[in-house]
Amino acid sequence: MSELILFFLLVVVTVLTPGPGVLYTISCGFRYGRRHLLLSPAAISLGVFITNVLTAAGLGVVVASSPRLYLAIQIAGALVLVYLGYRNWTAKVVDLSEAQNVNHSAREDNVIGAFTFGVLLSVTNPVLIVSLVALFPQFIHPDENYLQKAALLITIYTVVCFVGHTLYSSLTVWASRYLKGERVSRILNRGSAVLFWLISLGILGRMLPTS
Repeated sequence: MSELILFFLLVVVTVLTPGPGVLYTISCGFRYGRRHLLLSPAAISLGVFITNVLTAAGLGVVVASSPRLYLAIQIAGALVLVYLGYRNWTAKVVDLSEAQNVNHSAREDNVIGAFTFGVLLSVTNPVLIVSLVALFPQFIHPDENYLQKAALLITIYTVVCFVGHTLYSSLTVWASRYLKGERVSRILNRGSAVLFWLISLGILGRMLPTS
């Protein structure tokens, strides 16, 4: 039981630490409002679940030990972030304080795309893959039923991820009520776009050979 508590605490810290996933959840919270409060939490959590399952199945080790495959995932992840940055930079400017009352028909067409990119953001996160490869063996012992223990750890990770991102999304939607004027929306859109691009540059920078 003490090991599960430790695993739980490690996952909580990991999930709540600001990164691409958290930034995406906050961005979606401002853009889609209360109507789609669970959009990003569900997308990020599904991606995390898929990555957890693949890691538990041994594919995470293959990725971590294959330079070319790992490089491909890094490039894919960077490209996803570049696109998300572009999308935020060119997003329509709205008064966030009125976001809950506007006609949402124009937004509905983008919901599936936003969900898809949320999943891709998690699945193509090389840091998540490597951390899971390092983390899982510490909590699954040879004398335990591997499938049962792996299923338990995956469940804990996914649930914590969903709850954590729902918290971020809820706080964002609540805060948007007090952010009046289109200027605030423009600053948030452009600011999040720049952050996405900086993170992608960081990923690409780590890929460069060191002397």
